Amino acid sequence: MRPDSPAAHLRARIAAAPLVIDPGPHMVVPDLLPADLYALLLETMPPPDGFDIADKLKASFDPARSTIAPARSRETWMSFHTDILDALLTPILLDRFRPHLISSYQALFGPDLAEDALRLRHHAFRGRLMLRRPGYRLQPVHAVRVPVLRRAAKVRSRAPRPPHAG
Repeated sequence: MRPDSPAAHLRARIAAAPLVIDPGPHMVVPDLLPADLYALLLETMPPPDGFDIADKLKASFDPARSTIAPARSRETWMSFHTDILDALLTPILLDRFRPHLISSYQALFGPDLAEDALRLRHHAFRGRLMLRRPGYRLQPVHAVRVPVLRRAAKVRSRAPRPPHAG
């Protein structure tokens, strides 16, 4: 592997970034991507008319689903997901966060299955680029529903119950 390869760059950047524990394990990684890769992503970002329109204020670009973005945009961004995020970055991050993942997996699956769960193939979530036009406002979130996973337990909805009549 060349020292200037994307894998070597990603490993070095992740290794150099401090892993912060509070309020939960996380890291901020400056200059995560090699400069030439970052420039390529900027260069191949689709123009506004290459985003699929959701409404007058929102549009999104998903390289696997888009049919209107330029082919070079779709190919570059799909390759970025497959070859960089999923194949290179995900295993590097799994390794760096391993002690914290083991602890979480033990809580979720029990001590006997935690290592098995970590050995499973993990994949990067395929995201999308979001284009927001003037006037878009992110509404405040007043309540967040988070499903709680418990071993051998049913997941129940946290939706409020309707008031009793009379």
